[in-house]
Amino acid sequence: MNKLQYDSFYKFTVSIGTLLITTPVLGIYYLFTGTYDILISEQEYLELSKISLESLRSREILMNVLYTTLPYLFFGLIAIGFFCVIWGGIKWYNIQKTLDESIQLDVDEKRYNFKKLTASEIAEKAIKETIEIQDVNDTSNLSNQNQRIIKAMQIENACYSYFNKKLLKHYKVQQNVRIGMNEFDLVAFSKNTNIDLIYEIKYFNSPNYALSAIEQTMHRFKKAGESYKSNTNREPFLTLVIVFKENHFDDKAKKRIEERSFSGISVIYISEDELRAS
Repeated sequence: MNKLQYDSFYKFTVSIGTLLITTPVLGIYYLFTGTYDILISEQEYLELSKISLESLRSREILMNVLYTTLPYLFFGLIAIGFFCVIWGGIKWYNIQKTLDESIQLDVDEKRYNFKKLTASEIAEKAIKETIEIQDVNDTSNLSNQNQRIIKAMQIENACYSYFNKKLLKHYKVQQNVRIGMNEFDLVAFSKNTNIDLIYEIKYFNSPNYALSAIEQTMHRFKKAGESYKSNTNREPFLTLVIVFKENHFDDKAKKRIEERSFSGISVIYISEDELRAS
């Protein structure tokens, strides 16, 4: 059996609700405007046969009952109709919103020539990047590597929310995308210009880290930016985002990182507390 299409079900619910609203409204209109009233003269009334008079009286009794009960039934149906329209509309809107986002993602993929990474590819990237920056002499880091990988993925998701909120007006922010042969943590596609923002995220949650890996990261990031330009015909603005714990980072560490910086790559520092508060 095919899976029930809930978007169609909620459309049906809205349609039923609309019908339940309009039908009683028309019924009330015809009921109280006298559309079906029978108008005859007194002379015609007196000339009616006994059977016709009985039929007319029965109809009058029935109409009196209808005038008394139908308004309550109509208003009940209208209330049910409004519920169906509102409930079905909300459910339909939520499904349509998801469908629109999926369609927009397909449009963006074609427009900017990128592909979203799969869950396994995201996990593989997180493992690689986590191992890359850790100090091999730091056995505590090695023993807690799984926790560090999970934390790094959480930090990257937090960075996506952070930058998406800041850039939403002028950029379309995408997370974990592949363009050409390169994978990018965050790419903010400009809505107004030909200059896109590309972010490489590194998370330092320990005072022991492989500072030499920063230089390797920047070298790879620089080459990825050049590849991005050739693949998209758009100008990339490269930014290395370093997320850190307050007690594991200081001005001396920042200076050591900046000594290894490449031209064309800016470096920004965000504390974990600041990221969490945003």
